[in-house]
Amino acid sequence: MRGTRLWVARIILITLAFVGLVAIEGAARVYFWFRHGVPGHSYGTSRPDPEFGAMPRENSYNSNGSLNNLGFRNSEDVFEPKPAGSLRIITYGGSSTYCHQLFNEQAWPIALQRHLRDLGGAHAKDQVLNGGVIMWSMGHIFAKAKRDIPALHPDIVLIYSGVNELFNAAVVAREGPSMHELVQAHQYGHFAKGLSFNTPFRNVITYKWLRDHVVPALTALRAPSATAPAELTVDPDVMENYLQTTRALVEYLTANGVGVVFVREIYSPVPHLSLPVKHAFSAAGALRATAWGARVIDPSPITEDPANRASPLFHTTGIHFTAAGAERFASFLFSHLFAGG
Repeated sequence: MRGTRLWVARIILITLAFVGLVAIEGAARVYFWFRHGVPGHSYGTSRPDPEFGAMPRENSYNSNGSLNNLGFRNSEDVFEPKPAGSLRIITYGGSSTYCHQLFNEQAWPIALQRHLRDLGGAHAKDQVLNGGVIMWSMGHIFAKAKRDIPALHPDIVLIYSGVNELFNAAVVAREGPSMHELVQAHQYGHFAKGLSFNTPFRNVITYKWLRDHVVPALTALRAPSATAPAELTVDPDVMENYLQTTRALVEYLTANGVGVVFVREIYSPVPHLSLPVKHAFSAAGALRATAWGARVIDPSPITEDPANRASPLFHTTGIHFTAAGAERFASFLFSHLFAGG
């Protein structure tokens, strides 16, 4: 009898805890709607996808932005049909393209769009679609382009990617054959499905709050590990996969009549051991992309501007742009692509 009462008490406590969490989540949803809601959109920017694990969710929003009718990080929907004489540009990359630390209108793809629209005339309807997705590799981008290009027929695609390749390869190895095995079999473009972006709790506000605030606080209470972090190196198989996938992507785009711009990734000049290794992929791609049919732009001169001391280009990650950095980056791209810079 006593055991039965204990089980009943446990069930009641679990039920109360569950009901409490549901109530908190519901209250949070109401607050987020009044604070960040977008008419016609629902909270949570991720949805399941059989090929990718998860994809950006159409007509959605979160605390710092929204996704449009086709899942691009734009406040306005994709123009259909494309206005006569206008340009349609898609920018592909990871979080440094998505610009998750900025609001929609501060991200560099939208800043580039503003520069184009300021030209007036037919350019007033130019549209730059932010196709960046957090943690995505070149393999993710190629697979997504195969969906987008036949449907949207962009005039130009900008590729800004490379920093996520080592992480992608590590997750791929956990999910199945290693990158070494895949490359030895001449199979390129494999990408990870088990990214944190793909968790089923991604759209739960209480989960994200616990993850971002409670877990770091608890982790900080633990004694520091005596083991030094492993030094990153450029894995030749990961590099080969990146280069072969990038080449295939560029050739696919050019074969479909799309102008391709490969933008070499840049990062903070403040010393950070892992950044040169992570960006070695984009640097290697920039050396080869012209031969594959792309136009290559190296925006690294903006990192040498003395004005950066007053308005830094990057957040503390060394990779993600500040609002000022996104604007300068977009201005550099605009001047070199459209203003004869």
